[in-house]
Amino acid sequence: MTIMLPAKAAFTPAPLGVHIAVLADVKTVRDENPFTGEEREQVQLTFQLGLTDLMGRRFLVFRRFNATICQGSHLRKAVEALRGKPFVEGEIGEEGFDIETLIGRSCQIAVEHRTSKTGKVFANITSVFPLGAGQVPITVEAYTRKPAPKKGEIQGELPLDRGDHVAR
Repeated sequence: MTIMLPAKAAFTPAPLGVHIAVLADVKTVRDENPFTGEEREQVQLTFQLGLTDLMGRRFLVFRRFNATICQGSHLRKAVEALRGKPFVEGEIGEEGFDIETLIGRSCQIAVEHRTSKTGKVFANITSVFPLGAGQVPITVEAYTRKPAPKKGEIQGELPLDRGDHVAR
């Protein structure tokens, strides 16, 4: 008997809406800025939702941010939501902020769906919020941080600049 298997596993994007999530991973990624063509460093935050897919696996969603934590940056807003409080003057030292200390922190994330030119649906994080009153934090389950970086990625600590310039 022949058993035919699909060439590619079916991908189910995380559901649309606002969900309780936990920060599962932080990576630095080098890629090319699509507007300038210059190489840039970004920070990728990977969140695990409390919801599971049909196989019983928790959904994973990620978002990449410019590697700066200056006032007004999108990364700073996400970090402050994970911390549950804004930074105060002088709290971010000369060396920056160690974002990996936030792994395991729960929050809420807003997920929207976008469709690629090929018709594939992707789940994108549009906002990160602190947990609301009475919401129960969740913990990371069945996720292992990958120690070896893939091509084009830098795994590990990236000192985030203090933001002595204007956010883009």
